[in-house]
Amino acid sequence: MAELLEVELDAWIQPAVLDLRDAPVHRIDQFSVELLHGTPFAAMYSVIVTIAGITAMLVAATVTTASAAPGGFTAAAVHGGGTGATATSATGAMGWSTSLKTVTLTNVRFFVKGGECAYLLIAGYQGGTVVTDPYRYPASGSVCPAVNHTYSLGTITETSGPPGGVQELGVFVTDVRDVITGYAECYQTASACIRGQY
Repeated sequence: MAELLEVELDAWIQPAVLDLRDAPVHRIDQFSVELLHGTPFAAMYSVIVTIAGITAMLVAATVTTASAAPGGFTAAAVHGGGTGATATSATGAMGWSTSLKTVTLTNVRFFVKGGECAYLLIAGYQGGTVVTDPYRYPASGSVCPAVNHTYSLGTITETSGPPGGVQELGVFVTDVRDVITGYAECYQTASACIRGQY
């Protein structure tokens, strides 16, 4: 990162200090001491370089955190220990607010195989504790279509009550007759959700 700042700062300083154009630059600290030693600008230059470096690191850390969150989820309950037919599943896109208080799920689709009964549950967690008002479809019981059916549920929002926001979002689909629950554990700090069933 130091080399990148050297190039950018060297280009910025050159028009104002033309006689320093051909001076060798090995490190930013050395550059300020050797070329600007004894001038009031040397101290200011060191402060500017330090602030620029810290700002660049903070921006990089912020971008990394924001881009780490999963962009979507899939949860499925599958017969035969995961090798058979899918009894029920849920998919959708997701995004965390910058405050982490809200997770918005869009284009949520809930599939149930014909002849099965299933329900969907979505909840936000913080340190293993539920901090949102969980979403359930249907609101009670389960849906039991005669033929394969996909329910388009649109946009679902999970908002945290306590401070600290939603650190993890859990999506659960349960095949009631075969007692199989498929899940997606989606952590805000990870790039993909963890999938499985029990």
